[in-house]
Amino acid sequence: MTAASASTPRLERWLAEQRWFARTDGVEPTIAATVRAPVKRGTSVVVLTVGDHRYQLIESGGGPDAANDPAVGGALARFVAASGRALADDGSELRGRWIGAKAPGRAAARPLGAEQSNTSIAVGGSHVLKVLRRVSTGVHPELEVGAHLAGSPDAPVAQLAGWYDLVGRDGSVTTLGLVHELVPGALDGWGLVLSALAADPGGVLARLRDLGVAVAQLHGALALPGDGGTFGVEPLAGTAVWALADRVLSDPSTPPRAHGAIAHAVEGLGDDAGAAIRTHGDLHLGQTVVGPDGWVILDFEGEPARSLDERRARTSPLRDVAGMLRSFSYAAAAHERAGGRPLSAGWEAGARAAFLDGYLATVDPGLLPRSMAAARHLLTLLELEKVVYELAYERAHRPDWVAIPARGLDQLLDRTVR
Repeated sequence: MTAASASTPRLERWLAEQRWFARTDGVEPTIAATVRAPVKRGTSVVVLTVGDHRYQLIESGGGPDAANDPAVGGALARFVAASGRALADDGSELRGRWIGAKAPGRAAARPLGAEQSNTSIAVGGSHVLKVLRRVSTGVHPELEVGAHLAGSPDAPVAQLAGWYDLVGRDGSVTTLGLVHELVPGALDGWGLVLSALAADPGGVLARLRDLGVAVAQLHGALALPGDGGTFGVEPLAGTAVWALADRVLSDPSTPPRAHGAIAHAVEGLGDDAGAAIRTHGDLHLGQTVVGPDGWVILDFEGEPARSLDERRARTSPLRDVAGMLRSFSYAAAAHERAGGRPLSAGWEAGARAAFLDGYLATVDPGLLPRSMAAARHLLTLLELEKVVYELAYERAHRPDWVAIPARGLDQLLDRTVR
């Protein structure tokens, strides 16, 4: 571990401006420690400790971070593909691991440019490198899920090809980034829906039904037993549902008017909660693409603000369903914010119905509550949890977007009352 350099104040200011930085109101970030490991001459992976969190930057030349530099991204992907090793300045080891069928091609790397919690780079026309920004020691869910799904070739996911991590002198492992196979000719799911809303809103509903099918297929693969003891199916205990309800009720972002809907959902569910499995954990349109063979689901790290243990825990598959339903609300709002033609009042309802039709027609019924009424109550509770999370997130990161979850909460409570 090295002390901070003379440029630390500038770097700390830059950190505070990043979407993936965990802000603490009124507290300026202070870098407590730095670990640096070379990838090639002039380029290093850097892990910073700031408060209770650790962050990854890529250092190469000037500027605080070079992760979006195509040459740097290509060099890092080649380090992984070669199963490279490099000694860090604190005695830990940067380690690449490759399991892919082929190495990245030599075509130029290019940043994917999407606004997200990490940095993704298309490498060699064949792979995507994801540089994780907020990192933690322990089993990373995206690595664990990727390895599990490698045994399910029909799962609608991009195949894991490799990863790199930092191995401490005590044997602790911190996953820093992953490489997946690139889906050829893929269209971003979020962009596809927004384009459809601008041209033919009703025409996208059939695609959303197919997306429901894909999510159900994913849940079928995640429900299969696997290594590590966290895959397979277990009952969703009533105590887990009560704990979820208590968590939402106690969240300061939950308005009092939502308390009755939460209690109603829990009472209506009773002891019919269905199964718990590993899930995506942060599912929305931005985590999907459409390729030649249909929908592909990406990015299995879960919500970065949650601990690794929370992200690896089994829960109801309807949590993913709730996340996707909320994403349709965001898509409709983003369309309107961009000045698009007003949507018909029924578009979002139609999108929800199409997705749910595909999902329910495909999912293993054993993963859901036995009765459709109980399933609706559980889905309502999970949507309430999601919209409360959105309220807190938007207030902290994008205050001008708060109106979107606020409107979503109103709509959800209206549906619950009816």
